[in-house]
Amino acid sequence: MKQRVNGVELYFQTRGDSGPPVILVHSEGRDSREWDAVGLLLARSCRVTSYDRRGHGQSERTTGTGSIRLDAADLAALIELLGLAPAHVVGAAAGATIALQLVIDRPDLAASAAVHEPNVRSLDVDALASFGGPLFITHGDRSEADAIRGLDEISDVCPRAQRYIFRRTGADPHVSQADDYALVVGSFINGVHAS
Repeated sequence: MKQRVNGVELYFQTRGDSGPPVILVHSEGRDSREWDAVGLLLARSCRVTSYDRRGHGQSERTTGTGSIRLDAADLAALIELLGLAPAHVVGAAAGATIALQLVIDRPDLAASAAVHEPNVRSLDVDALASFGGPLFITHGDRSEADAIRGLDEISDVCPRAQRYIFRRTGADPHVSQADDYALVVGSFINGVHAS
């Protein structure tokens, strides 16, 4: 399905009929299909929306892809349009950076954030301290040192953030280990929702 969101046509799909609202944010150079396996698994207990960011997949092509701030504004507008707020926002790589920018800019729209290896160089990490919601940060045991250092920065600012390391993987456990990823992140989301 496509809707005009924040001045651009965005493609999205929703799976699952009940449970906490979850929105999945894909990484750079990919599209929402990278979340297909995880989305199906999470939809057993959650209402899961995935979408193609501007300039990606089936969404409208624009001159270049969006900036992190523009992508976060698109995400905020989509959450509002679909009536998902507050949503559990899940992202990987650039999608994780966008999820964190959302919780900085519009914390009212996020029930929680689960992020795998965001690029913190493009974020005001200190501003994350103002997010009062639960934060789940992950990396793989084969992840690059820079990615792990970025999560250390987030942990310093948000000492209550939960942290998890996926075994035998690096940047994309949601693709290479979808079952494990969905179990771990789904448990986090359902735990937040139940509290």
